[in-house]
Amino acid sequence: MDKQRDENIDLWQNLTSEAIPATEIEEAVYSMDLPQLQSVFESGSTNNAFLAWIIKNKAKEIKKFLILAKELEELRFNRVSPWYYPADKEEKFDSRTEAEKFASVLDRCKKHSNGFLSDRYGLQYVRALMTLQKYDECFDFYHKNMYGLPDSNLFKKMAKGYVAGCLQRMGKIEE
Repeated sequence: MDKQRDENIDLWQNLTSEAIPATEIEEAVYSMDLPQLQSVFESGSTNNAFLAWIIKNKAKEIKKFLILAKELEELRFNRVSPWYYPADKEEKFDSRTEAEKFASVLDRCKKHSNGFLSDRYGLQYVRALMTLQKYDECFDFYHKNMYGLPDSNLFKKMAKGYVAGCLQRMGKIEE
């Protein structure tokens, strides 16, 4: 596991319970896909201690965030994967459905600009804008919403990498 992954797992542990094994958080955050996560939350039953804690404690904000992150992960994969092809010949790659899904993710991220998960939502917003190739908007969002976070903030550090990619694509390498 890399340093950022370990730190993210530690932050989830601090936010939920130190008693939850890191491997359980890693499984839910990094290994499960959207359908698996939705299935657990719909059934209300799981052997994963992290997800069980969320269900037991009715941690709706954490649940909403994890679902949004998995939705964006799926959208980003489809957008950037050279192996992605639409399900049928009538579907276009950049379909209205895809655009609506991205718009929904962006809207939900904007609604969480304050609160205990705002930095995590900020990172997701940056990732979505980068995927949509909205480099100016991504750069502006970072400077307005994340630049002021402490330099030690994991999600600021992660977003900074995406912003660097935006600047490179915009031809502004010195910034």
